[in-house]
Amino acid sequence: MKKYISLASLVVIISLGLFSQASAQAPFAPNSYAEAYIDSFDNHLITGWAYDNDQPVTITVVLENLRQPNDLVTVQASPNTQRADVGTYLSNKYRIGGILVNLGFSIDLNNKLNLSGRYHIKSAMYNGKSFGTSSPMGYEIIGSGYASGVLVNHKGTVYLIMGNQRIPFSNAEAFLGLGYSFQNVIDGDLDKESLIQKPAINTSQQAHVSGSWVSNFKTIYYVSDGGLIGVPTFDVFLNNGGVPHYVVAANSFDLAILAARGTQPVMVNNDARVTFSGIGFYDIAQ
Repeated sequence: MKKYISLASLVVIISLGLFSQASAQAPFAPNSYAEAYIDSFDNHLITGWAYDNDQPVTITVVLENLRQPNDLVTVQASPNTQRADVGTYLSNKYRIGGILVNLGFSIDLNNKLNLSGRYHIKSAMYNGKSFGTSSPMGYEIIGSGYASGVLVNHKGTVYLIMGNQRIPFSNAEAFLGLGYSFQNVIDGDLDKESLIQKPAINTSQQAHVSGSWVSNFKTIYYVSDGGLIGVPTFDVFLNNGGVPHYVVAANSFDLAILAARGTQPVMVNNDARVTFSGIGFYDIAQ
């Protein structure tokens, strides 16, 4: 006996067949989509990428003090760098036309924080959403315990802390001649800190070391490897980790550098040229 399929059934079968073929293809882009990952923690730098087609992205990282759990610090950033690899990935996945820009981000904890002690990353979100599950979390930030510019008396020797470095003064003449004051020296045990020992300062007949803040008349300068950087306002000074009582008078050697290398572009907020400041130095390790 021959069996016949009705026209209505045939239409249903053809429709199901088309649906099955369509479902095997890549899905069409949804109306809303967002995705983000933290790629790495390298020393004091957090890098990653984020995209949200509904709104501008804000990355929020919350740090927690391991010794004082109620001490939380929030850091925010926005993607501002090109990531061609991520753009290709998102375009293929969500069928996005055009070129995607400003997908990558980096958060430099040295430039954003004024911490000392031991912190870890408690959470990381973008626009209220969690980062990808493969993102490394729970990394610990180990602070030196001393901010840059601090003067520490360790076992009878005064050290100038600059980032992850400790610089001893070999005599009082050099210390006082560079404009430092014993009133600003604190007692401490540097054996407990992971600081690199640098050659001693044994004379005041030299420029101040990189990372110093010096003043000439009514202008404050930051001493960098490239020369002296003028600070336009007190707010910019504080934004870059400047501490008022760490400022010392510029000497003739500092001014000679200023004359020889000319005026550098003035400092701006979160200036990348400020490598050492009152914020101190931080390592990130598991």
